[in-house]
Amino acid sequence: MNSPILIKKNDKFFVEDVCIDSIIEKFATPAYIYSKQRIVDNFKNLESAFKNVDHMICFAVKANSNIAILNLLAKNGAGFDIVSGGELRRVIAADGDPKKIVFSGVGKTSEEIKLAIDVQKKLMPKRDLSNYPIYGINIPAREISGDFYDFYPHDDEIYFTLSDVSGKGVSAGLVMAKAITLFKIFARQKYQPNEILFEMNNELKESNPAGIFVTSIVGKYNLKTDLVEICNAGHQPALVKIDNDFKEYSSSSMPLGVVKHKDENVGLFDTVISSLEFQELIEKKK
Repeated sequence: MNSPILIKKNDKFFVEDVCIDSIIEKFATPAYIYSKQRIVDNFKNLESAFKNVDHMICFAVKANSNIAILNLLAKNGAGFDIVSGGELRRVIAADGDPKKIVFSGVGKTSEEIKLAIDVQKKLMPKRDLSNYPIYGINIPAREISGDFYDFYPHDDEIYFTLSDVSGKGVSAGLVMAKAITLFKIFARQKYQPNEILFEMNNELKESNPAGIFVTSIVGKYNLKTDLVEICNAGHQPALVKIDNDFKEYSSSSMPLGVVKHKDENVGLFDTVISSLEFQELIEKKK
């Protein structure tokens, strides 16, 4: 159990051995006093509670937007939940990691759009032709793109996604940023592709603006066996090249963020290409 923050010594009150009288003399009143150690301890205790699972803890910036506190949390590995361009600006000023920002609001001013564009660029995978023979590019139809792709290497497997948010502009861009964050969270935990889509669906349903949905392909590639497993949630059909021909794998699953599903409905998202089927395709090609 944590010890008290406020301690009385010789009829004076102290916070972390700092006398409150000295703070008042320097800054006057009213003054907001926070315990750095208590913030760090509470964050580490929360981190420890989830030590057996891959996770990301996000601080709601609307709870306290003090840049010093945001910087303290960022240094300790926290992510941030924001609802406006102003909060985004403060997280960036506090050296928060753009890849650990969860967007829950919609920015509409030109300044917010510029900030969102900058963060969106940082969310996209960096081109690396030394390790990969190809790379993707994303050119938005308007200021901000609703299309996105990403991948996450995990041991001998690479998880990947190719998705599209309905609509264009800021609203679609912010939903896209949240969807990328969700994909990384569940890929880190080595969820199966259909489980990743299931979790993304329910999270997006809770926060998406009305009428916004996401079509998405999520898959994983095994580096040792060359096997691929792909699931599709209402996206364009996946194509597999076999010699000089392409085989199309369509999906009957609905997009993400339309209807919240119960746990037993994880199978609603089609596994359009299973590892076993991909193995058979490889054998036929040989």
